[in-house]
Amino acid sequence: RRKIKGKPMLEALPELKGQGFNTILDSVYETGEPYVGIDIPIKLARDENVPPEERYFNFSYQPMYDDDKHIYSILVFGYEVTEQVISRNKNQESQQLREKELEEKVLQRTLELSTANESLQQKNLEIAISKYNKRFLTEFSERFSAYKPHLEFFNSLVKYIADLTALEYVFVGKVVATDSGQLMIRTISFTALGKLAENIQFLPGSGFYEQVSPDAHYDFPSQLMEVIREHPAFDVLTGFIGFPLFDAKGKVQGMLAVMHSKEIEDPESVASVLRIVAGRAEIELERIHYEEQLEQTNISLEEKITELGKKNKELQSFAYVSSHDLQEPLRKIHSFALRILDKENDNLSETGKDY
Repeated sequence: RRKIKGKPMLEALPELKGQGFNTILDSVYETGEPYVGIDIPIKLARDENVPPEERYFNFSYQPMYDDDKHIYSILVFGYEVTEQVISRNKNQESQQLREKELEEKVLQRTLELSTANESLQQKNLEIAISKYNKRFLTEFSERFSAYKPHLEFFNSLVKYIADLTALEYVFVGKVVATDSGQLMIRTISFTALGKLAENIQFLPGSGFYEQVSPDAHYDFPSQLMEVIREHPAFDVLTGFIGFPLFDAKGKVQGMLAVMHSKEIEDPESVASVLRIVAGRAEIELERIHYEEQLEQTNISLEEKITELGKKNKELQSFAYVSSHDLQEPLRKIHSFALRILDKENDNLSETGKDY
């Protein structure tokens, strides 16, 4: 350990030279204004036998006044916060890295969206000629080649499918979890009898999430209630064609479906239309998911910054109050020491006077 008692600051800690602390000390002495430093980097050695290293400190310089209101001393109060600063910096770097990764994922999904739009023309050529195909090849390309955001896209999509197929119900929905952890399908956009209707939610049939695969579609009216159940609007339905929507990891994230009170004519053509549309809907759902993650990350970072600001204000207040509360007992000690020297000077030895 170093012996610093009774030594001037720059003699006891010579590595502080050139770091500006003597200037701050002079300023406090000349102006009488207290100084509070938060997370200040200091080149300081932990022992006189080791080289200096960068450490962080919170400290305050508080002027001390005698009875004549003259500054006779500077009270320095401080403590090391190196671990806290390093930890906070690492958290911020980690947060920035996660944000960058999310931004890159959003960009990647946007590029995939552009690629998917360009490939629609090629996929359209692979659809068998039917009563829907001629309309679909031209109208779908024209209406969905330009990007539309979120709800506008899904509303246009289900409305277009409803107009094209003349089927009574069309919806696109995403998987949500209830408070109890049960998975349900909640529609993002829903048409009933050709018009946009209020969104609904329902339970898929038993094993739906485990049994579906990216290449599967469902077209079995006799087993309709095994796929969609527990919603009164579905009691009168007979025809159903649906596609599960998958995310980039192959996990079910939603469903695209058409339903009808009668058996669906030419189900293969309807399924061909839905198969192409499902791919486009998957990309949009995935992109929205990444945008929501990025937004939540930004909110979390803003909350942490606000909390850090509050902590810094509390620290400044604590440092000021602590130094102010220490002034009074030190002033008393100083006054009594002066009085002893004044009244008992002749009775004290040189050592006593020094003490």
